[in-house]
Amino acid sequence: MSLTRCAAALLAVVTLTGVVSGCAASPGAGEPSASSVVSRSALPPRVVAGYWHSWGTPAVRLRDVPPEYTVVMAAFAVGDRTGRVRFTPTAQSAASLVADVRSLQASGRRVLLAVGGWNDGGLQIRTDAQLEAFLASVTPIIDRYGFSGLDWDLEHGISPATLERATRRLAERYGQRFAITMAPILGAREPEQLELARRIADLLDMVNPQYYNGGRSDPAWILQHTLGWERVVGEQSVGMGFLLVRLPGETGTQTSQAICTMWQRLLESAPRARGVMLWSVNHDRSQGYRFARTCARTILRS
Repeated sequence: MSLTRCAAALLAVVTLTGVVSGCAASPGAGEPSASSVVSRSALPPRVVAGYWHSWGTPAVRLRDVPPEYTVVMAAFAVGDRTGRVRFTPTAQSAASLVADVRSLQASGRRVLLAVGGWNDGGLQIRTDAQLEAFLASVTPIIDRYGFSGLDWDLEHGISPATLERATRRLAERYGQRFAITMAPILGAREPEQLELARRIADLLDMVNPQYYNGGRSDPAWILQHTLGWERVVGEQSVGMGFLLVRLPGETGTQTSQAICTMWQRLLESAPRARGVMLWSVNHDRSQGYRFARTCARTILRS
């Protein structure tokens, strides 16, 4: 069985006792139902989320991100084995970024700090010391820029128990309006991502599995997999993550029309699903913001 199929099967056996085991079931058995997950209100009912990164071309100032992106993840806070993280935007000055974050949030949009990414600098948050170092370094970043939430995008192995503690500490510090999202990587790392999601389901506002690194891109599989995640985190927190521009090592590039079609299919089974995430706003710009002007508007109206 491939790693991707194994991870999909594991969606069935993330249990309320925290056990992750087996690799031969279908989604549904032993998972919390959507009704058992507490609904949070840190994000609007419908979301189009996009990662904004300050490297590469074309560069995009945060204030120029189209309004159809109602949630923007600023990528990335990266770190090292000590657990400490840093955030270094290069497309604009720190002062202008602070102003842009305020401007977007004054218009009702949310700007979250994304932690990790593929090139995360070797970030480790496993031990008590790493946890404290992470919290001591990430909170000044959140406070300086005024981010209204945090997105977990850790792709090289995690400790679900330690990240649960980190998430709860941040939620306690910043309150109910502080959004918590995840972009789980598929394949061999997915079981531990599922375990983290199960542990913090009461705090999660949106979970967007990355359907561009799992080796499959067929809509039926994506829909089934998303519904498996829905059983773990609840209907109102589930989303889907897509890629518009093919990148080295990635699979599953989708057109705007294909994304819209999959969204409509998802609504047939999960009418309260949260929305869609895109990597990235910058790539959408390279296509004339075709996604923002077409599919994103359809999602927000649905």
